[in-house]
Amino acid sequence: MMPPRGAAGSCRRRRLAPLNEDNGRFLLLAALIAAYLSAGATVFSALESPSEAAAQLRWNRTLHNFSRIFNISLPELRAFLRSYEAAMAAGIRVDALRPRWDFPGAFYFVGTVVSTIGTRFRILWKRSSDTIALQKSIPGTKKLGQKK
Repeated sequence: MMPPRGAAGSCRRRRLAPLNEDNGRFLLLAALIAAYLSAGATVFSALESPSEAAAQLRWNRTLHNFSRIFNISLPELRAFLRSYEAAMAAGIRVDALRPRWDFPGAFYFVGTVVSTIGTRFRILWKRSSDTIALQKSIPGTKKLGQKK
């Protein structure tokens, strides 16, 4: 015998929130963004894949020719090129005139990051006291004048 609906210990189905207009718009926007990104990825892939395949073919021919001409085994040459690639990614240069992360270089990097991705500032108008407050708009922080 099954317990009556709503009785203690009974299994209830959890109902999803009804699809109101705001939720519908959000889902539609998400679907449109996903479709837009998919279309862009498809077009970009179709445009770039042939030239990437051709470049890879040219690179493999160059590696094989270099390996044959200078009598270097292909695995040794690939290992050397991986080491060179890792050094370049780490910022090591063959003819370094100055260190990459000296103070002027670091200052330039920080200025670029702050000016493009850095914290935004927002001017809020507090109507109650007619004052202007400058607030950092960092997600998760309490807004000025907001109570807990």
